[in-house]
Amino acid sequence: MNMESIIGYVIFKFFGADSCLLHGTLVDSSLLRHPDHKHEYTPATSYSCKIDLNHKSNSYQSELITQSLDKLLQLKPFHSPTLEQWSYFYRTLLFEHGLNRGKHIDYNRLKEKIISSFGSKWLRKYDLYPEDSEICWLKTIFRKHRKAFSYLEHLVVWHSILGSGWQVADIFKQVCLQPKENKASVTPLLDATEKDKTKYRDLWLVAVVKNGVNYARKYKFGYVYAWLYRHDRDWLLQVNNQHKVPNITKNQRIDWHKRDRHLVKLLCRIKNDIELQLDEPRHSMNWYLSKLDCGSTVGKHLNDLPLCKLFFMKFCENIAEYQIRRITCAVIAQSLSKNTLRRWQILRMSGLSEQRLTSLADTFLLRVIRI
Repeated sequence: MNMESIIGYVIFKFFGADSCLLHGTLVDSSLLRHPDHKHEYTPATSYSCKIDLNHKSNSYQSELITQSLDKLLQLKPFHSPTLEQWSYFYRTLLFEHGLNRGKHIDYNRLKEKIISSFGSKWLRKYDLYPEDSEICWLKTIFRKHRKAFSYLEHLVVWHSILGSGWQVADIFKQVCLQPKENKASVTPLLDATEKDKTKYRDLWLVAVVKNGVNYARKYKFGYVYAWLYRHDRDWLLQVNNQHKVPNITKNQRIDWHKRDRHLVKLLCRIKNDIELQLDEPRHSMNWYLSKLDCGSTVGKHLNDLPLCKLFFMKFCENIAEYQIRRITCAVIAQSLSKNTLRRWQILRMSGLSEQRLTSLADTFLLRVIRI
């Protein structure tokens, strides 16, 4: 087999290219898609991949994508363009083909162009149908690039807008020629005397300790911040980092007080219902939360629910209390059967042992049950 057929066979494995340039759809191939030995190498030979000169691809879309991928795989290594260069390229592409509306995307026309080029069925098959949401891939690819896009998304746009006659290598050359965004240079520090530095440092320290960094900067002490930033920046940033105030936001949409009272009533009702049921699991906080419909929310917001927090502190069973309840249950069962109470039997019925017995439960057995 020559190199062309091998490349064609490899492209068959790519998402979006469901045919081979040389062999078509490979429907007559003797190779299994998921063989028993998945790591076994199988070369593309004339036996396993029969050449059909009259081969046909599944669709014209597949033919376009496969041809572009063939060119893409044959490109020599080069430095990848930056996200800023991709942004400039797509912005220029939009304006050159009249798919803009002022400085914005004419999304309706762009969407029609994509659908007319590749068809709704094919686009939906590969999850590329352009939706009307703000996070649709087709909208975001023409905005400032903050992430990488898949090769299939790029190829769909290029084929739809540029038509025929373009080359993948030429596209990358155009992208690499786009300007790179220059990083803002750091403003050099201005000279200042130690006397002035001490004066402004003292002012800023008083303001920051009293009001916090953000408040001091926005109200009354902005001029001090500006002076220090120009003349004593390292000291300013170090002090600000030491006096950071956490930005705590309260969700005002929820009446936590009302919810707290409602939930604590439910918890009290649960406690009253199971108080005499000695064979229940341990009444821990997680056990109570599991009985509520919104248990996970309650567990995350205990600081907003002081009554619920107090309930858990007062009524949740610790391990010693749980052991005593299990011992009590076993003692009652033995007493009803009129059997002699023996310590080893009670421990076995309670699922306990001398090693795991807490000191409080041990005291309960010795002084209350007297065994």
